[in-house]
Amino acid sequence: MVDMARIRRRRIRRAIVGLVLLVIILTIIQTYIKGVRSPSPIASNILVFSLFNINIILLMLLIFFVFRNIVKLYFERKSQTIGAQFKTKLVAAFVGFSLIPAILLFVVASGLITNSIDNWFNEQVEKSLENAQEVVDFYYNNLSEDAQLAAKRFAQYLTNQGLVGYSPNRGLIKAKNMASVQKALDKFRTDYSLDALQIFDKDQEMLAYSIHPTLQVHKDKLLIRDTYRYVRRSLAGDTNTRVKTIKEGVTVRGFAPIRQDTIPTPVGAVAVTHYIPKDIAAKVSEITKTFDEYRGLKFLKGPIKSSYIITFFLITLLIIFSATWFGFYLAKGITVPIQKLAEATRYIARGDLEFNIDVEAKDEIGILVNSFNQMTKELKDSQVQIAQANEGLRQKNIELDQRRNYIETVLKNVAAGVISLDKEGRITTINKSAERLLELDADTHRGRPYQEVLGAEQYYPILSLINKAIIDDYENLEEQVKLVIGQKPLTLIIHASTMKDDSYNPLGMVLVLEDLTELIKAQRVAAWREIAKGIAHEIKNPLTPIQLSAQRLKKKYVTQAPDLDETFDECVDTIINQVDDIRGLVDEFSRFARMPESQPKPEDLHKVTDEVIALYRVSHKDIEIIPTYDPQINTLELDRDQIKRLLINLIENAIKAMNGQGKIYITTCLMKKAGFVQIEVADEGSGILPEDRDKLFLPYFSTKKGGTGLGLAIVNRIVEDHHGYITVRDYYPKGTVFSVHLPLHPTLSQESH
Repeated sequence: MVDMARIRRRRIRRAIVGLVLLVIILTIIQTYIKGVRSPSPIASNILVFSLFNINIILLMLLIFFVFRNIVKLYFERKSQTIGAQFKTKLVAAFVGFSLIPAILLFVVASGLITNSIDNWFNEQVEKSLENAQEVVDFYYNNLSEDAQLAAKRFAQYLTNQGLVGYSPNRGLIKAKNMASVQKALDKFRTDYSLDALQIFDKDQEMLAYSIHPTLQVHKDKLLIRDTYRYVRRSLAGDTNTRVKTIKEGVTVRGFAPIRQDTIPTPVGAVAVTHYIPKDIAAKVSEITKTFDEYRGLKFLKGPIKSSYIITFFLITLLIIFSATWFGFYLAKGITVPIQKLAEATRYIARGDLEFNIDVEAKDEIGILVNSFNQMTKELKDSQVQIAQANEGLRQKNIELDQRRNYIETVLKNVAAGVISLDKEGRITTINKSAERLLELDADTHRGRPYQEVLGAEQYYPILSLINKAIIDDYENLEEQVKLVIGQKPLTLIIHASTMKDDSYNPLGMVLVLEDLTELIKAQRVAAWREIAKGIAHEIKNPLTPIQLSAQRLKKKYVTQAPDLDETFDECVDTIINQVDDIRGLVDEFSRFARMPESQPKPEDLHKVTDEVIALYRVSHKDIEIIPTYDPQINTLELDRDQIKRLLINLIENAIKAMNGQGKIYITTCLMKKAGFVQIEVADEGSGILPEDRDKLFLPYFSTKKGGTGLGLAIVNRIVEDHHGYITVRDYYPKGTVFSVHLPLHPTLSQESH
């Protein structure tokens, strides 16, 4: 058995060596014949003929194997071998399914490649290439003739004009003629569109030259420097041309001798140069190269076409052979695994996932069996995982329900009102506190746009805050507003927060409403108590000197002191001054309590502001007031004198905060959707502490030493008389901003404030 295997391997090796030698011999013969008929690159010939011969041999081998399998199947069927009929049907099926597309592929591909090769080598392509080559040849010949003619004419011109004349002492060109020769060189080069023009003496030494200005960078390559055989030919009396390829392109040169009547041999030579740039020369060279390659490939048209057709026929036979071989191979091990698979399928259908197929196979059927077993195992694992996942989902749903119930309970019982909007502006949540504060029914308004729900006049401040947060893209916005809901005045602080996902896409907005009405009432009571204490203290301070003066006067009077008159005057003056202080304190408080009602009428807000700014530009040189006005604001219903007083108080506050030096920014803005005009006065002072902001607008509260505490209280009173509101915030990087909001339609806003 070992000897037979060795003999068999030896036969295979001999067959392979013989086939390789056969391919080499055939290739050598064909290459030689082709070379004799038409010289072309040997490498291309060897490659084409080698592929052609290999295809022929492979085709013969494949035909042998296909025929061998068919004969073998015939004898098995004739001898009634078990499984022969199934094998025959399987092979017939494979061959039948593959035969029609294989033949169709062969016919279509062969026709396509034949037409393609014919198109590659058609007469029109060949004619086009020949014409292109003729154009190239004509181009070079024309340039050569032009260069030669120009050289002759210039040599004749030099002789006729007497610019050259050989003498042993002075050479070919006289020194006094050198300028004229150079001028003639430049003119002739320009007139004849030449790139370079040179004059050589009989010793081949260049005496003068002219070169195109744009080619100065290539001067060393374009000018002839050393002895040159074409110059020597011209000195021998010949006119000649030379086409030379250089690194920078191609030069076409013409040479002509310079003759002198008194001397039989030429006394010098003229060289004319046409320069072809590198890119054009490369294209011309490519045309010539392409034409030569085409002529070489044209003789390989037949072998290439035959090689492609044989290759397609080989593919067709390979498909048929593969179909036959697969039929034989699959028939051997397909019956038992299929029976096992059918049996396993019935078990799986009954729900028995423990069934396993024991079949040893390494082919596709084996993979199918292993995949089936793996599928069964995965089905079993999936069944367990699904059960576990269902249990986990059930627990998570319970937790989510509990969390949702908890959040709903918190929202229901929290003291602050909560309203949430989705990204489309629809109301999604209104808790009990918000229903109570705003007198809204959550079930009625849930799912409606906030513009409809809060569109009533009494909700204008809330609507304007939402619009401001959306338009100005605030992430967090907090403002204090005053409302009248059902004849009940409310003071609310509203915090608007924009909700965004992890990618910063907007999800909606949450409004938190805190009722400050009672708190503010309590603060006002406490503030008025402090005011009363302050007034009492301010009145008590003058009473002490009054009492002391009266007691001193009484003592002096009883004792009839000699300085009674002097003491009398001094004590009386003290009493009068202290009484005047008390009267001034009372008058100031009375003026605050009896501020006149505002009389609004159409006024130009910007003109009123400019009048106030003009007062300070003269009196405060170290203060720069920078106004920025919104051009959309025209006239506004306002009390001119009160608005002036408001601006003066805010500017005075800013000046004191900056110690009389710095910049003040006054800005107006039309908030059309919110229905307000905004006036902002910003300074670069020390700012206001957060704990002092709630008390800023209370009478007699001041953060400055020596302040009366009535300035901002008067400002707040004026804003309220105009049915607006005022807020305060930090100005960055430092300072404070007072924002006054005046309604566009004060008659409409009066009810909501």
